[in-house]
Amino acid sequence: MIDAAVLVVGGGAIGGVTAAKLTGEVRRVVVLDADREHVERLRGDGLLLDDLGDERRVVIEACADPDELGERFDFALVTLKAAFHQAALPPYMYQALLRAEAPELATAIAFLEAARDAVPSDTVVINEPIPMTMTRVHNVDRAQLLVESNSRPALQAFLNEWVDALRAMKTRVRWSLEVDPLDI
Repeated sequence: MIDAAVLVVGGGAIGGVTAAKLTGEVRRVVVLDADREHVERLRGDGLLLDDLGDERRVVIEACADPDELGERFDFALVTLKAAFHQAALPPYMYQALLRAEAPELATAIAFLEAARDAVPSDTVVINEPIPMTMTRVHNVDRAQLLVESNSRPALQAFLNEWVDALRAMKTRVRWSLEVDPLDI
């Protein structure tokens, strides 16, 4: 037996068969699947595996909630159809991106530094301001500040207070806030 814990994300045809074949070959196999009824079937009756005429029923450890996973895994196999990847894999961090535009980069950075210090938080990580990849566009310099949290409610609570503080700041800098940015 191999001393490894394997997480199989998606308990469909490929994930279910993979988990069944790994069961007994590695220390631990867990299927993470969004369909709670399917998870209960994997846990209860198990999966009927027909391996070249050798038919056997394999009960598989499974869960529908990532919070139930417990220990860390040595390997994770994502066995989902491409269309379901985004829906099945929750973000590890929730993010918001504050962008600032000003005639001079130093002005945009100074605004973002003031924004970083405007509302202290123990539940949110506020990164250092940095120039954007394409810093100067149409004679305007641009910079950004990334805010992250492992809890969406904590991020939202912070953002509610932070936006009020940003609006109260006296500045000529144009700024925008994007929650769950697609491009950083």
